[in-house]
Amino acid sequence: MKKKPNILFIITDQWRYDGLGVNGNKTCKTPNLDKLAQEGINFTHAFTTTSLCTPARASLFTGRYPHNHGLLNNTHERDAVSLELPKTEVTLAQIIKKEGYKTSYVGKWHVGRDLMPDKWGFDIHCGSEDDFTPYENYRKNFIKTNETKLSAEDIVSGTKTDPKVKSALKCKWMLDKDESTVCGTDPVPVEGTATHFRTNLALEQLDKLNKITDPFCLFVSYFGPHYPSIIPEPFASMYDPEQIPEVPNFKDDFKNKSYVHHKKLQQWGVEKFTWKDWQKYIAFYWGYISFLDYEIGRILDRLKENGMDKETIVIFTTDHGDFAGSHRQFNKGPLMYDETYRIPLIIKWPEKTKAGSVSDSFVRILDLMPTILESAGAEIPGNIDGRSIVPILEGKVPQDWPQEVFCEQHGDELGLYSQRMIRTREYKYVYNVEDKDEMYDLVEDPYELNNCADDPQYKDTRINLEKKLLSWMRKTDDMIARWAASLLGGRK
Repeated sequence: MKKKPNILFIITDQWRYDGLGVNGNKTCKTPNLDKLAQEGINFTHAFTTTSLCTPARASLFTGRYPHNHGLLNNTHERDAVSLELPKTEVTLAQIIKKEGYKTSYVGKWHVGRDLMPDKWGFDIHCGSEDDFTPYENYRKNFIKTNETKLSAEDIVSGTKTDPKVKSALKCKWMLDKDESTVCGTDPVPVEGTATHFRTNLALEQLDKLNKITDPFCLFVSYFGPHYPSIIPEPFASMYDPEQIPEVPNFKDDFKNKSYVHHKKLQQWGVEKFTWKDWQKYIAFYWGYISFLDYEIGRILDRLKENGMDKETIVIFTTDHGDFAGSHRQFNKGPLMYDETYRIPLIIKWPEKTKAGSVSDSFVRILDLMPTILESAGAEIPGNIDGRSIVPILEGKVPQDWPQEVFCEQHGDELGLYSQRMIRTREYKYVYNVEDKDEMYDLVEDPYELNNCADDPQYKDTRINLEKKLLSWMRKTDDMIARWAASLLGGRK
């Protein structure tokens, strides 16, 4: 291997932890990522900082919590607290570039409204949300002239549907006059989809990078399996909805829980969805995952064909998960369940990671920034919240490695909403600033159905969790730590 390894980072959008065969899914087929796990290390307790695209991705690139990097919610919406990552922030690409790396970015960015990857340290970027025209022109090759075309933007947003799209499920979001497609069949073949198009861009970058002697850092970022799951055959019909078993927490009645649970059902228009409806969505969601696994396989194959695999660190993860009917919920939002906070993470580092190894250490998406920097021999900034997991990759877990993970939520496109969370192996405590707090015994109640925050038998445990949460908030300079002190760790 070169003195400095290449880095291939593959990130998706809204992929649940249990959406991988290697993570226990016995139905959803992910052979390529399962193989990657067999060749590297699979993390069973990796978590995002927040279940929302922009702030989670900003944490990945800066190594800092959202309350420190400043992007608290999605930048493309009208209620965005900030439109761009502050210029005072430094990204991993900017740092690694100074170490002689060639940096390239393909696909979804979503770390700002107008400032794309080229403004944050990447030499090249393509296939991002700032320009859908190349794909729209590409798609025309797969659509008959007498058909109404479905633009790339339509596919990403799901706000419009082509008459040729066979919709499997629709819902009416918030104040929308018309129903929107949640999932359906794309009329073009696999080769005509935006996902395949972006993979082609990634392959082009790999071929170009293979011709240079400098080490490279290539990010490939897919827009899926985020809804709408509009996917081509054979993936659209790969899974039979009727064969998908009901998830154990589907019948959550929200008893003794925060009222936002009810609000979310109404806002997303899914309060009347039956399990039969969710079976349709999950079938397409899994189909989307298998489609992405196929495309990721193309990238991994090209890496090997080019003779680059033994010199390249491969990282696969996502920004956050997806409810997909769990707790009867859609999408994600201010509900801090594992379905949207626990994420898949697989890393293969030739000559470093032990093939087929599994780590149950708590790892955060913001830890990947210092990890990449250390692997590249770069200096790690002193103001970040993340910690390099290189020792874990080498099979040496530090004795002082945290036994808990902390997360935060500031709301979504439907409005601001503050939450903080501490999660250990046994318990989870959620501080809902303006609503009822939650606590779950993850050993006795792994599906998080029974809120035991007010249960007397858990009082001592709850207070201990509150104190740890408050200590973290103070240590990381959380903007609401001062006021939270009156409620955390001392209330009766």
